[in-house]
Amino acid sequence: MKQVLIINVTRMGDLIQTGPLLDRLREEWPDVAIDLVVDRSFAPTAALLSGLRQVISYDFTRLLDDCRTQSKSLVTLMQEMTDWAAPLRAAKYDRIVNLTFNRQTGLLASYIGAPDLRGIIAGPDGGPIVQNPWLSYFTDLHRHRRFNRFNLVDLYAMGGSGPGAFSPLSVTVPADSRAWAEGFLRSSDKTVHQWIAIQAGASDVMKAWRPEYFGQTMARQHSRRLTVSSNGGADHIKRSAHRPAVRFCHPGG
Repeated sequence: MKQVLIINVTRMGDLIQTGPLLDRLREEWPDVAIDLVVDRSFAPTAALLSGLRQVISYDFTRLLDDCRTQSKSLVTLMQEMTDWAAPLRAAKYDRIVNLTFNRQTGLLASYIGAPDLRGIIAGPDGGPIVQNPWLSYFTDLHRHRRFNRFNLVDLYAMGGSGPGAFSPLSVTVPADSRAWAEGFLRSSDKTVHQWIAIQAGASDVMKAWRPEYFGQTMARQHSRRLTVSSNGGADHIKRSAHRPAVRFCHPGG
C-alpha cells in the first residue's frame, strides 16, 4: 500500500481545492492511504474532504507567531515541531506533497522525508527549493497571472500526482451542518431567489482585503440578497456594509 502525506496549512479555500488531487492520487494508486496536515483552525474544513485516512492538525498559526515575535527560542520551536512530527517521520511515506509555499513547511517536509518530495522542501543550506515543474509554475504565477491558463486545482492535481480524469470539487457535508443551512434558508425572506456567500477572512492579516473592498463587492450586488458567512472576518467588513440587502450569519450561531 502506498502512503502519501499532503501538507496544506494556510488557507481554507486551498483545502477545498485539494479534493481533485485526492481523486487523482486514488486513480494513480487505487489502494493509496492519504494523510493531510492542516492548521488546527482548518481541521473541521479538512474533515469535509473524502478519501483521507486521517487529518493531522497542529497549531501552525501559533508557531509562526512565535517565530515572528521571538517569544520562544528557535531551538525550542524546532524541538516542539520535531517531537510532534516524529510519528510522521516514522510512517515512511512514499510521497510528500507540500502545498504550503513557505520555508517552515519546507523544513517540515524534508524532516519527515520521503523518496518522492514535491513542492517546497529545504535545500542543503536550509533555504527553500521547489520540487516538481507544476508546483514551480505555481510559485511564479503572480508574475504572469494575465497569461495563466491553469486553475489552482489543476496545478495541485498535476503537481501532486499527474494527468488523469476530470474530478469536480466536492465536499461531504455533515448532517447537522446541512440541517442548519436548510433551516436558515427556510427562515429567510421568501422573495430571495439567489444567495451569494462571501467568506471574509485571510490566512494572514497582511493578506486580507481592505474592508472597503468587501463593501464595494457587496454594493455591486445591491439588487440581490447577500448572506455573508465569515471565518473570523465578519466584524472586519461590517464597517463597510450598510445596505439592507446584506445579511450576516455564522453557521451554527
